[in-house]
Amino acid sequence: MSGVSAVILTYNEEDHISSALDSVSWCDEIFLVDSQSTDATREIAREFGAKIIDAPKPNPCEPYDHLRQLGVDEADNDLIIVIDADETHPPKLQSRLKEISQRPLNEIGVVKAPTCNYFNGVRLKGGSQWPGTQVVLFNSNLVEFEPAVHRYWDYDESNIEVLPTTTDIAIQHEFTESLYDYWQTQRRYAKIAGNNREFSPFLLLVAPVWVFYKKVILQSGWHDGLTGVGIGLCYSWYRFELNFWAAIRHFVKEK
Repeated sequence: MSGVSAVILTYNEEDHISSALDSVSWCDEIFLVDSQSTDATREIAREFGAKIIDAPKPNPCEPYDHLRQLGVDEADNDLIIVIDADETHPPKLQSRLKEISQRPLNEIGVVKAPTCNYFNGVRLKGGSQWPGTQVVLFNSNLVEFEPAVHRYWDYDESNIEVLPTTTDIAIQHEFTESLYDYWQTQRRYAKIAGNNREFSPFLLLVAPVWVFYKKVILQSGWHDGLTGVGIGLCYSWYRFELNFWAAIRHFVKEK
């Protein structure tokens, strides 16, 4: 059995962090990569025996997900569990990950698990919210992090194991507590991504409409009622603002 290290990226997560820490309490070590939290996040993590790694304070104009690499670099083990502060792993997922960690290291690449997203405690069913998948365990010899929004993983796509799409083994993710909070999050992501995207007048006009149609109609976001429509609008706004910031960058560069 290979040793397993857990890495959690945090900034002011005192309301959620206990459940995430409890989900990875079976790991050999836990690293909290913390961006200078001002609440009780660090104190709670220390109660679980987590090791604190200082990370830069989040800059709203720069990506930050790649900061997980700071925890990976400090880990004593090659197998890494990644979990966000607002996520929990149900018992069956924990058991499955323990079983996988017992294999020879050269037989483990990247493991993805299904994700259940919740809005105010209600599971979302449409708009691509289910079934979604995300990386939950990986061999650190085969993965690198990059400073990008959403696409911050770099690994061999042929070396992926996807766990069964069932709710009892799915990561439980508190997607957002309000549509306003989610809209603000998408605005932050859009500014970061837009500063690294080529400007396209076509995408500025067409992408927002297409994304709304895709999320709400094609991917059945309407199943979640007004919440699903609101999430679709947030995605649409993300696409508009992303291309808006790309346009600003384009014209400033030309001058």
